[in-house]
Amino acid sequence: MTAEQLSRPQVSRGRTAIRSVLALILAGILAGVSVEERWGPLRDLPHGLIDPIKALLVLLVGSLVVWVIERQVLRQSIDAASPFRRLAALRLLVRLGLYLAILLAVVAALGQSLSSLLVGGAFVTVIVGMAGQTFLGNLIAGIGLVIFRPFQMGDHIVLITDAYPVIASTFPHEAERAGYRGTVHDINLLYTHMLTDDGVPLVVPNGMVLQSAIETPSRQPDSTKRVRMRFDVDMAVPADILTQRAQDVLQELGSEVQVEVVDIGIDSYGVAVEVRGASSSASSLRHRMALALLPIIAALKASNAQSS
Repeated sequence: MTAEQLSRPQVSRGRTAIRSVLALILAGILAGVSVEERWGPLRDLPHGLIDPIKALLVLLVGSLVVWVIERQVLRQSIDAASPFRRLAALRLLVRLGLYLAILLAVVAALGQSLSSLLVGGAFVTVIVGMAGQTFLGNLIAGIGLVIFRPFQMGDHIVLITDAYPVIASTFPHEAERAGYRGTVHDINLLYTHMLTDDGVPLVVPNGMVLQSAIETPSRQPDSTKRVRMRFDVDMAVPADILTQRAQDVLQELGSEVQVEVVDIGIDSYGVAVEVRGASSSASSLRHRMALALLPIIAALKASNAQSS
């Protein structure tokens, strides 16, 4: 990553974050000195209040430091063309490290050692773990997403899960996977943030993401898309002529074309068309397929009406 890849706003935000963090740390040091038992101006406070006040100051300053870093650095959007895209997953580990550092600093300010905290808090950990199973599950899942990297920020993905069912369309079509399509914008400690293809922000718990099947169309080695569509045709339209003409016309859209009759009804039959061709999106290819098929069906229906 070169200096030319860093925009001026990014450099400015980084400098602002550094200045703010240094100022907060300095303020925290001064506040800590003020309650120092030996020489601080508040040294006459009761001994039992000194450690809690120190812990409160550490928690306050640490929270402000995390807030500044989150606001100025970690929450900046990253798109597919960003030079930070490959480093973006590290933001989750940075967040986790910051919160862990605050926790350890608060424990130290209370005058407790880490070993005593681990031993004395074992029972509390079990109780909290049982009560916050979903919370901890999402947290661990977020770490898993960072380590195993099934996708990155900026990737276009499809989450396939039965945990969030979709309402089936009333228009006749073949069975489809219940998936949520969108671009990944962020992965934080608990949630994965997406912007769906419909333009609606979608927030999914990390635990649910880790349990879902994930398609990553943006990682496809070529730009081809595969589209399969099914439609019903009046029984009066000759099936052999329709399939042959559809096969000839659709050859212009893709290198792999398949047209076949898939079922038969009382007054109609079903035709399935599958095309693999170059397109920016599957919906665009589906649209072009429909435009190519409609004139063929209309012409055959008109010809059949004239002959009868």
